Amino acid sequence: MVSKLSYFQPAIRAALAAIVVIQAPQIGWGQGAQAQKPPQIADPLQLLDRFFGEEDDANRQAIANIKISRQEENQVGREVLQAFLRQIKQRGISIRNDGREVAYLQHLVKQLKPFMKNSRRYRKITIYVIDTDDTDAKSFPGGSIAVGRGLIDFCESEAALVGVLGHELSHIDRAHQLQMLKRWKFAQRSFTQPSLERMMSASNMMARSFMRPFRPHEESEADADGAKWAWQLGYEPMQLARLFQRLQQRDAGQANLKPSFLRSHPIHADRFQAITQQANQLKTQTPEAKYYVGIENLRERIPRTKREFDE
Repeated sequence: MVSKLSYFQPAIRAALAAIVVIQAPQIGWGQGAQAQKPPQIADPLQLLDRFFGEEDDANRQAIANIKISRQEENQVGREVLQAFLRQIKQRGISIRNDGREVAYLQHLVKQLKPFMKNSRRYRKITIYVIDTDDTDAKSFPGGSIAVGRGLIDFCESEAALVGVLGHELSHIDRAHQLQMLKRWKFAQRSFTQPSLERMMSASNMMARSFMRPFRPHEESEADADGAKWAWQLGYEPMQLARLFQRLQQRDAGQANLKPSFLRSHPIHADRFQAITQQANQLKTQTPEAKYYVGIENLRERIPRTKREFDE
């Protein structure tokens, strides 16, 4: 049987590989300075809007209504994941998908998975640990997560790490990565019924997908899910906020010169403030509760469900 993606698979492979290259330096939670808001640089998407016209409500609704099958998601996920892993290996960095550290992360993910609305779609979440000091993490369509060892250590507590893993699971659950594929399919439909107006609209959609594959509001949604899910498991949600505070302090004084259209994550200070506000609101629902931090759990790579340490 010919794959549903076969008619534009070569183009997808080339484009997805390019996106991984663009995204790789900024996939994480702290690689590169984010302490200061960057100077305002013209966003090419605004220029595209002026030339092609803005993405209208009809197009947005049409894209939202496009369905992505599990088979399609898995196929795209494999392409993106393999491109990413190849790039990591070319840098001489080792990758692990087994061992004690991977098992520890898998155990935490298992605790978080029931909170996913689409958990049945993702029967297995595959974990990779990247042997690098970079404070990075990335999720992939189909249900894979890669976490840098530097980020695991930088979390300093199991509560913060649970928030990070919840963030990455949220991207998968909310199908943030699939928005690009939906725009591809929207563009394909437009090109099969050619008209100047349709082709320009489709070109705009494709440009948006590749120039800004992840958007700040999606990162904020994932932050909110990560903090809430950690709180629902009885962890201190402020640990995730403090992670961003420490990233902010670490990167203080370094200007982020990356243009805003290439930076998918909000700056650390904004994320700290947003999660702090959310954590305070969540705690009002259970004012008498004691929240677990798990500094020793992270240090020993022993999940709380197996052993609770005195705090």
